[in-house]
Amino acid sequence: MSAEAFDSTVLILAPSGRDGAVAASVLRAAGIVGEACPDATALAAGIGAGAGAAVVAEEALDPRGLQALRDAVAAQPPWSDFPIVVLTTGGERESGPPESVLRALGNVTLLERPLHMTTLVKAVESALRARRRQHEIRRINEELERRVETAVAERETAQAALLQAQKLEAIGQLTGGVAHDFNNLLTAVLGNVELLARRTQDERHRRLLQATAQAARRGATLTGQLLAFARRQHLMPKPSDLNGIVLGMAALLSRSVGPLATVETRLAPDLWEAVADPHHVEHAILNLALNARDAMPNGGTVTIATRNAPGGAGRPADCPPGDYVAVAVSDTGIGMTPEVARRAVEPFFTTKETGKGSGLGLSMVYGLARQLGGGVAIDTAPGRGSTVAIFLPRAQASRDARPAARDRAMPAAGTTLLVVDDDEDVREFVVATLESLGYRVLQARDGRLGQEALQAHPEIGLMLVDFAMPGMTGADLARLARDQRPDLPILFMTGYSDTDGLQGLATEETLLRKPFRVDDLEDKLATALQSARPRPRLAVSNDQAAKPAG
Repeated sequence: MSAEAFDSTVLILAPSGRDGAVAASVLRAAGIVGEACPDATALAAGIGAGAGAAVVAEEALDPRGLQALRDAVAAQPPWSDFPIVVLTTGGERESGPPESVLRALGNVTLLERPLHMTTLVKAVESALRARRRQHEIRRINEELERRVETAVAERETAQAALLQAQKLEAIGQLTGGVAHDFNNLLTAVLGNVELLARRTQDERHRRLLQATAQAARRGATLTGQLLAFARRQHLMPKPSDLNGIVLGMAALLSRSVGPLATVETRLAPDLWEAVADPHHVEHAILNLALNARDAMPNGGTVTIATRNAPGGAGRPADCPPGDYVAVAVSDTGIGMTPEVARRAVEPFFTTKETGKGSGLGLSMVYGLARQLGGGVAIDTAPGRGSTVAIFLPRAQASRDARPAARDRAMPAAGTTLLVVDDDEDVREFVVATLESLGYRVLQARDGRLGQEALQAHPEIGLMLVDFAMPGMTGADLARLARDQRPDLPILFMTGYSDTDGLQGLATEETLLRKPFRVDDLEDKLATALQSARPRPRLAVSNDQAAKPAG
């Protein structure tokens, strides 16, 4: 009961004489509500119902009545100390209630009869003030407990979010490293398969090699999803129109969700531009639409909506403050339990049947959003469907103009190239490819040997170097090479997408992202050599002592 709901009714138990009627009349004249009780049982019930105080004549405290009062007092909540005014018969102290009775009743005030009516009123008012303070203290304590519970809950939520973020970060670091190693393997597999396919005329062999190449490309897609979750995929963020992206893939979405589902769009007018990589955002939206379809086995509606989020309204907790643009995909399907929703972005976590999902769709979306500086919010409940919203930072700059495409005719062969890569399989594939194109190729297995090769062979016209190598990295080697030969063309190979270490050294045209195909290598090589000033030169991958290949 709050202080505002305090009941100031005074219960009166005086079963003999006119004491009860007189007391009620006196209290009424003082503006106090008095309620006469026929017996101790009724008085005990009134105490339990929340009365403010009680006036009890001593003679009412017979064994039966005393027991009822004792039970009522003992049943009080911890905060309560019900006040009782006992009217004694006067005379010697021994004639009043015994000490044991007073202890049992607790908060007791004794008034000897005969007494002046003013004394009764003052005693009752004092009892009511004490009772009111008890209610006020109770209200304050309950408010404090509520605040403490709220603070504890918020702290537990924050700790859980931090632990989840740390868990996802650890998983991301692991998956990113695994994906990098697989990219090296896939580069060697895919590249050598393509070289073999170019050299055989046997149709049966060509079909087997094509099947192998297709499997390797599927593996490359998988490592791309792992890198997306690890936030290490290569992105080209720019101011982008999310409405235009959604409208541009409308036909693809309708085909992808199948005949049992319909696709609706709710695109916000005057939508801000977002910092996004359009190709990867399209892939993310498609992934979410396919998940939405799978959540509706009997059909339903997939809704794609966009909105501005000024001040980050509705953004997930791991997004920093700021303006965002959101694109959300909703379904009318089965929804997710809280436990499933908490784990939904973990890689390889899936509730689908074996063979029907890799568990990387939502993790890829999450990694993409985080890499772009945003986040992912999931709103779902069993039987209520799901909404997955991607929050992307609002773009502040206008779109950059695309550079004009260049003619990339292959220069004449005969140039000496240096390949530096610590992975022997990748290095041998690159060397074999370059030699098949007519180049003279030197190779080195690490940065130190690559530097020695550059010093010993001034005829090297281009270096192709791996970015991530133990000891001297590809970036370190490139800086040393530029100090000695500023005009040397350099191509960088990398299985990572995080290329911050190459800032100022590499552009998109001088980066080969593993796994790359033979055509990719030829194209980048031709562009680099064509743009070389005095003469065509190459870029490096790292792995073996500098020596003529062959």
